[in-house]
Amino acid sequence: MAAVESSKSVFSTLPPPPRARQNNRRARRLANSSASAYDKDLANFKKLGGSVPADPAAVLRYIEVLRKRVTAVTAYRRCMALQRAHVDGGLDSPTDDAEVRTAIRWLQAGRFPPKPGAKAATAELPSKRAVRSAKPLTRTLLERCEEALGRSMLDRRDRALLVLGFMAALKRQQLVSLDVQDLTLTDNALFVVLRHADGSVRRKIALAATGGPLCPAEACRQYIEHLALPPEAPLFASFNRAGEPTADRLSAAFVSVVVKRALATIGVDVKDYSGESLRKGRQLEAAKGTL
Repeated sequence: MAAVESSKSVFSTLPPPPRARQNNRRARRLANSSASAYDKDLANFKKLGGSVPADPAAVLRYIEVLRKRVTAVTAYRRCMALQRAHVDGGLDSPTDDAEVRTAIRWLQAGRFPPKPGAKAATAELPSKRAVRSAKPLTRTLLERCEEALGRSMLDRRDRALLVLGFMAALKRQQLVSLDVQDLTLTDNALFVVLRHADGSVRRKIALAATGGPLCPAEACRQYIEHLALPPEAPLFASFNRAGEPTADRLSAAFVSVVVKRALATIGVDVKDYSGESLRKGRQLEAAKGTL
């Protein structure tokens, strides 16, 4: 790859210092985004007068309050946050109660449970919603997306995210958890360090620096240099409405937005694609031997 600068001019050397993160059992067992969402959901329960430990009747009352405030899917997640809070505290979970389990199954199916005494109470309990599998993003589609992206700061970020996520076959949370210092560039390769929640090294990935349109080393180098990102900064930050980067790390859920936005630009129906399409696409191309 022509005119590739040394790793010290763009990336930190390996290994970077461990991150200062909360070292507790929940942070180790849950992905950061999940732990954060559960904390907010638990805070919502307490704000409405709930407490931990909670009894089954309190959970059922909470579900009734949520009926007029949020969707059934959100209510299901908040019930799971309550379950997690009890399990982590070594407490008996109210979600083990038969009546609560039935209500949660309705929520999981995307519907609130029938109100007591209502005619709908005799309705058949819905089955769990089928989990839709993300459609793989092929190399051909990725090349078209890369070609359609411009040279703005946001486009550079999206290009680096798409190419790195595809070539390294990373999960969404792994992708957005990266810091600039987790990448090291040499003349021949890009090295990526994946970490556990406590900052310790989980594994290292080496990606060839080809210099082509889908070269992760070149996409990341151009992006980091253009934005002058410091080593301790999140590799992929969120952008505001003005198209300017913020200090906040991009959320894992927003990876799907980036993927769908890029595909929509080239006229592809994005219904069956998500952030997981990057990893599945890489695995598909590897199985076909087309990488």
